[in-house]
Amino acid sequence: MRKVRLTFFFASCLLLCSLPRAEALDLFVSNVPDFPNDTFTTTVTPQIDNLGSLKRYHLRDSETAEALMVSCWVGVEVDSFFTPLDPCMEEPLPATAEVTFCVRDMTGTIITSVTRTYAVTWQRVTGIVLCGSVITYAAQIPSTPLPLAGLDLEFQDYFVSAEVDPTDSVLEDDEGNNFSTSDDNTIYFILSGLLNYGPVETELTTAIGFGACIFIPGVAQFPMTNTSMAEWTHEFGTTAFNLTTDCYFLTDNTDGFSLDANASSGVPPVIIGTISGTTPSGLEVDINGVFLDEFGAHMGSAKVHLPDSVSVHLPRDVSNPPKGYHPCGDGELIGFLNADFVNIYDLPPIQVNDLRFYHGHGLPFVHHTDTTKFEFGDTEGIRLENALSMHCHYPTYLDLHDDDPRSSMQQRKGFPTNDVVFMGYNDFDPHLVTIEALGINAAEVPFLESIATLDRARTSFPQTQLEWNKSFTVAVKDNVISEQELPVNRVRIDLPPS
Repeated sequence: MRKVRLTFFFASCLLLCSLPRAEALDLFVSNVPDFPNDTFTTTVTPQIDNLGSLKRYHLRDSETAEALMVSCWVGVEVDSFFTPLDPCMEEPLPATAEVTFCVRDMTGTIITSVTRTYAVTWQRVTGIVLCGSVITYAAQIPSTPLPLAGLDLEFQDYFVSAEVDPTDSVLEDDEGNNFSTSDDNTIYFILSGLLNYGPVETELTTAIGFGACIFIPGVAQFPMTNTSMAEWTHEFGTTAFNLTTDCYFLTDNTDGFSLDANASSGVPPVIIGTISGTTPSGLEVDINGVFLDEFGAHMGSAKVHLPDSVSVHLPRDVSNPPKGYHPCGDGELIGFLNADFVNIYDLPPIQVNDLRFYHGHGLPFVHHTDTTKFEFGDTEGIRLENALSMHCHYPTYLDLHDDDPRSSMQQRKGFPTNDVVFMGYNDFDPHLVTIEALGINAAEVPFLESIATLDRARTSFPQTQLEWNKSFTVAVKDNVISEQELPVNRVRIDLPPS
């Protein structure tokens, strides 16, 4: 009789204590669990672990995106049941958990994902266990990198999701709670590297963000500090500079995903200073007072350096060029342009509309002009338009005392010199002269017949008297007179007395 009651007891207990669900196990993505004796928590997982330190942008061609570090908790519910061998037995817990983490845009579209299998250590969440109840355990999935490198991330917010047992390899009571999304989201954008100052394009090489910008509806902005760096590539090379600290407007790049930065209204100008370089003519130029702002590039003055073999001189009397020039010359021309520009070679020319004399080392004559012009992109260099030629010593000849037998008022024989054929001043045959890197160039420099200046044109060694009865021209290349025959029609050699 006792045996029957015992059998009935076991049968009753099996009916009451082990009424299993469809499956005796259920995996799910859990919030941070409330373990026994813990304070109440509502932290949602999955979560972005490096949200506070994450750099939310990168330069397209020189940097890569930092990975998101993501983690979550997974839970498992198992049935407990009575058996003849164990008063209350539980379903075995899985030793591993497979989890898929995803980055999604705000429409839920998956941007990238990573799936891993983790060895898990389960911690019981249920405090008091009653035979036949459902027991809950939880395990933390460690922080896992979710790479963003190489992705064409558009400028928007992103969030993460986690799914346990994504392939449904574990038989569960409820497959619908395996997925969960984070309540963390982060904005992300990629800088194309293009930084525009009005029409002038520069390239960001280092972008350092800070703080936040004042909200402007419909305008994307990015605050950058003056530790950010950029490079401006122009005709003279590349100039590196630090940005000025402010908020820069962001606009879509043509690649469809990255963003260009733009100096906006109120951004302090970048002071560049002086840009120096070699022009197509070979002449060196300094562009001074250069700065960049929202409207483009600006400059104050420019200086073109003459070659070492050429000097420019001020006149002694601007109204009377034959009076000559001051002997101490200068080696540069300065133009105060105060111009805006995009390309250096498009700058307005340096132009001097005052009388200037130019002398090339080794030449017996000078050129003077009222119009000196230098185009930055011109291969001809400095142009002396409507130039007139004059022998270097012609002003001295004119300054001789009227009683001096060498003067123009007496014998008109001037000074004996081996370059006497160039003596004189031709004030009615203007010609073009250019100055390039190696000196003065002129295709035709005109000179008058000897009688126009001297009655007795003399050389110094050997001592001769020359006469040429017609005008002629010579060519000059790089301060050198081209070899040619001169129209000398009479030579008298003065022999010393025997």
